[in-house]
Amino acid sequence: MLLEKYQPVSTKEIIGNPSQLAEIRKFLAGWKKGRALLVHGPTGSGKSTAIKLVAQESGYDLVEACSNEKRTISDYYNASQQHGIFSRKRIMLFEDLETMPMRGFADLISRSEHPVICVIGDAYQLPPDSRKLFRIVKFEKVNDTDLLKFLENICKKECIAAERRRLEQLVKTSNGDIRGLLIDLEMLKRAASIGYRDNEDNIFSTLKIIFKTMSLDNSKIAVDNCEKEPEELMRWLEENIAEEYTDIDTIAMAFDYLSKADIFSSRIIRRQSWSLQKYLLSLPGKMQFWKKYQRTCTYQRGARQCTYPYSGCWRKKTATYSKSLALTRKKPPS
Repeated sequence: MLLEKYQPVSTKEIIGNPSQLAEIRKFLAGWKKGRALLVHGPTGSGKSTAIKLVAQESGYDLVEACSNEKRTISDYYNASQQHGIFSRKRIMLFEDLETMPMRGFADLISRSEHPVICVIGDAYQLPPDSRKLFRIVKFEKVNDTDLLKFLENICKKECIAAERRRLEQLVKTSNGDIRGLLIDLEMLKRAASIGYRDNEDNIFSTLKIIFKTMSLDNSKIAVDNCEKEPEELMRWLEENIAEEYTDIDTIAMAFDYLSKADIFSSRIIRRQSWSLQKYLLSLPGKMQFWKKYQRTCTYQRGARQCTYPYSGCWRKKTATYSKSLALTRKKPPS
């Protein structure tokens, strides 16, 4: 995968945001107990990668915390009091801070024996009192010129024949997301490969593209190149929605799209309108736009082996998630 192959291995390979890299280094060099850094910016701008590479080059071990872990703030506090292997320096790295409980976080920062760095999409999602705990560094979206040059270099190395106009379109639809851009380029590369349909990993590649690409066109290409029948692809999507997304709103919307696609499929079968089947997967293809609550996951095989001529299954699952969503929403102030 191009995403893994062109993952930066040093800060010199990071595209854009040089002053932000300098700010992270400056924070670590002058860190004093009780200080913390908050790094925020658009998805795919290189926030986490930059922190990890600066830490590596500065001789720090990383203690990482994510929102989907079951550890409590007291567990992180205990880790902040310990020292690394062979007395190496440590960094406490908290990702997706907006989804983590802030209770007790100020105490952790003030008592931590190691620098605390947090990552968030938008710093202003935090309340003002929480923002005051941090020194804030904002990563900017990587500009299109740098991204286009980056793509052209990869195409040259990988012998990918792509028109400049097509690369410019990929850059435009990526909205500065380097990860999404590499996934889209991978899709372009695979679509041009003669043996793409015979690839045994085809379904996993298809799922990754549908969930992660920034381009609806690429999502449609992935579906067209998938060796699975539409019904089976639906089952794969159904099985992996909860693996891909963490937010209950996003999961409910994803199942809503699957439910609509299932209803559409049942109408095609009842009316024998097979010419409309080409539009069937345009609905689940829209799942790629929900980036905020994605997580890295291993995709699972679709569990159900039956076909779905009618839409009861997905409508039932959507109703379950919608009910959970209704319970989690706060009532508006009176």
